Amino acid sequence: MPISELFSLLIVSYFIGAIPFSVIISRSKGIDLRKVGSGNYGSTNVYRAMGFWPAFLVFFLDTTKGFVPVTIALNLQGHSTILPLIVGLIAIIAHLYSVFVGFKGGRGVATSVGVLMALSPDVCILTIIIGVGIILNTRMVSLSSLASSVLVPILLFLFSYPIEYVLLFGMISLIIILKHRTNIKRLIQGKENRV
Repeated sequence: MPISELFSLLIVSYFIGAIPFSVIISRSKGIDLRKVGSGNYGSTNVYRAMGFWPAFLVFFLDTTKGFVPVTIALNLQGHSTILPLIVGLIAIIAHLYSVFVGFKGGRGVATSVGVLMALSPDVCILTIIIGVGIILNTRMVSLSSLASSVLVPILLFLFSYPIEYVLLFGMISLIIILKHRTNIKRLIQGKENRV
């Protein structure tokens, strides 16, 4: 792939990942997510502010921010197995630090799901089933997000995916854990919010 095309793909991946769907949808209803619940731009906070369907829409759209760029990269990669991984990581970072909202964002879970769906649909579906099960049993989205993020690289390894996939999602898992520091503290204290 020519350098100009590679650079363009990386830039497009960032700007797709940076689209703040939660902000767009909440502001259309006159809601400022910074002043609601956790103040986070993720779909869980949209759920607290607006209910299930707006939150589901935000989660779906945030998922496409990871899925679409990686799918494009998979179709353009040629002999490179690294390009889709780099594109996926950029989309997640863009979601976390969006240029459109002062380099703030969500916690990266939904966009990571999109990246995983593009790279490994079987592991993604299995992880979603487990994650939803955790939410239904505990009503704690943060616990589901943390457990799922740790589980993904393990499943990728067990399912014999390339080591690059395992390393990428190990890195993503670490990012998600760091973004959930306050949630982890509340979980330890038994004070975590439920949905």
